[in-house]
Amino acid sequence: MRSAREWERRAYILLTLAAAARRRAEWLTNWRKARPDDRDAAALHHTVESLNGH
Repeated sequence: MRSAREWERRAYILLTLAAAARRRAEWLTNWRKARPDDRDAAALHHTVESLNGH
């Protein structure tokens, strides 16, 4: 996602990955554990939560 400089492109990537993470959450959980300070993982986590209504 770091290569995505345009907000529309970044939003598309986040929503696409969030849809995948909603189906199989363990890879996002593993990513966040392996790299707890990764901003992209945090953004994706918050996107998933938003889609889930939290």
